[in-house]
Amino acid sequence: MPGKALTERPSREELLKEYEFCQKTAQSMESTIWQTGAAMSVGLAGSFLLVSLRSAQEQPPWYLACLAGPFMAGIAFLWWLAARRWWSVQHAMFMRMRHIERRLGLHSLSYVRYLDHPETLPVRDLARYEIDDLRQRSSAKHTIGIGRHQHWGVQATLWLLPIVILFAWLLYAFVLLVTQLAHSGW
Repeated sequence: MPGKALTERPSREELLKEYEFCQKTAQSMESTIWQTGAAMSVGLAGSFLLVSLRSAQEQPPWYLACLAGPFMAGIAFLWWLAARRWWSVQHAMFMRMRHIERRLGLHSLSYVRYLDHPETLPVRDLARYEIDDLRQRSSAKHTIGIGRHQHWGVQATLWLLPIVILFAWLLYAFVLLVTQLAHSGW
């Protein structure tokens, strides 16, 4: 049985199946990012606490902490690079889902885009009250000025993780250096 010709458009059922596939893939990517991020964070924070909370006599030399900092930050950076790829795959799935929604006249995934960028609201496809709800939600602020609908993604802040880890280890190494110099009588 031959496949569809390239000029034939997929049926509604085929598009809905593809939409479901994209949704599952995006959810899988999200799960992978959070699970690996949690495991890595626990490992990095745990190793820092394991070393730094030792008694003064069991503390390593300061230069070992200087070496551990870039090593641990490097691990976090490599994870961040992998996570960015996973986010790329996830957002490709989101893009395809928006394309399918447009073809089928659906809006569920597009609502996030409408909230992030209310200027993209399709005024023909939605009822006036739906447009008003989306615009109101998009612009509403909490009392401290943070938007009710945040469109900063995790990527906007997670790039700081390797820097924070490096800074923590280097600060720890500096404290060790000062402490070890003070105990040596220098």
